[in-house]
Amino acid sequence: MVKKLCFVVAFGRNKTFEKEGTLVNAYPSMFLVQTDKGMEKLSYRYVDVLTKTVELSVNSGGQYDSILNVIANQQNPGIAL
Repeated sequence: MVKKLCFVVAFGRNKTFEKEGTLVNAYPSMFLVQTDKGMEKLSYRYVDVLTKTVELSVNSGGQYDSILNVIANQQNPGIAL
């Protein structure tokens, strides 16, 4: 099942951009996202998500939830980050 992702990327000093896309591929140290508009493929490292340089949200039921919260709830229901 393909889920839409919303990702916000911080470039420092109040410079960010927000896009929507789908996860294309996942590798041991990085993952690829294809944007909905522009059809470009962007690559990010997992460390970017952990350090919150890239914030990923998953579309679940019409609203976006943080991917870190989704993973935590799957592993330990009732825990939010």
